[in-house]
Amino acid sequence: MRSARTGPVLASAGVDRTVRLWDTTSGAVRATRAGHPAAVLAVAIDPDGKTLAGGDAYGNVRLTDLADGAVRASVAPHDSGVLAAAFSPDGQRLATGSMDAEVRLIHVETGTILWTLREHADEVHGAAFSPKGNLLASVAGERTVALWNPATGKLVDVPEQQANGINEVTFSRDGRTLATAGSDEHVRLWNVATARLVATLVGHTSQVTSVAFSPDGRTLPSGSTERTVLLWDFPSGTARATLLGHTDEVPAVAFSPDGRMLAVAGTDQSTRLWDVKSRAPLVTLVGHTNAVFDVEFSPDGDTLATAGLDKTVRLWRTTLREPAAAVASTCRTVGRDLTPQERSAYLPGQSSDPVCGSD
Repeated sequence: MRSARTGPVLASAGVDRTVRLWDTTSGAVRATRAGHPAAVLAVAIDPDGKTLAGGDAYGNVRLTDLADGAVRASVAPHDSGVLAAAFSPDGQRLATGSMDAEVRLIHVETGTILWTLREHADEVHGAAFSPKGNLLASVAGERTVALWNPATGKLVDVPEQQANGINEVTFSRDGRTLATAGSDEHVRLWNVATARLVATLVGHTSQVTSVAFSPDGRTLPSGSTERTVLLWDFPSGTARATLLGHTDEVPAVAFSPDGRMLAVAGTDQSTRLWDVKSRAPLVTLVGHTNAVFDVEFSPDGDTLATAGLDKTVRLWRTTLREPAAAVASTCRTVGRDLTPQERSAYLPGQSSDPVCGSD
């Protein structure tokens, strides 16, 4: 599942063939978008917050009105599953990447296919527009990064291949640098203007699964299958710290809007929040019944959305309350006392006596 949000709305795509819209102010499901003939693997919301795109395992893409669910366009641009979807900054085009190794550019208003981009020889794992929208980057399992001109559909450049597959791609805040997460244990930085390798960040001992630039552009965290997150200084490429704690793979990382907090998702069913400055753990969020593989903060930073393989998106309040208030709220929510796992996460070192009232 992939997730996207705009303002107080979170969209989630699920293998139950639906797209759900969540109100991040109340935690309630605002709407369920059904109609896909197969599992929904990718979702995106346009910059204006008016159009919702959902791509499914059969290669279909549906463009619907975010407010009332009316179908604006339904197209089948791919022969197999859509793994990536991204709107251009002006909202006029939608880029989709697929298991068929192709990238398609779709005109949002009409639903027509503008360009079919063929360069990859394996399934396309990710696609990202540059901040100005003048470039589109796509990455695939056959080790390549491709840079495209989305206005013409022409290939601009193909940077040197990595030694293994690529799991993620992201532009720096100023659009001058591209960061990729590789299955060969390395993070690579590319000069966008020259498509040349700037640096190879060596430190992980297993494949890198996620990368994200901090809001100020000075820190680049990378998550990996070896259960760690490395914090790199940008642009020097020096490793500042290693964050430990997860007992399984780390598929996603995300900064709070103010850059002070880092959320780390784990396939051990938990999400951990870290203070970036002190590199100290703040809290462990436990509740998913399967792997957590995506995380995203709300624009105001007060809410964290987590997406899990249990087919749910959960919303967490990231403004930490006083312990007594937090425990009381937890007791009301779950309607029972805390389990040993929850007690260890929320009340480490405290008495084993019941904390929830018997009423």
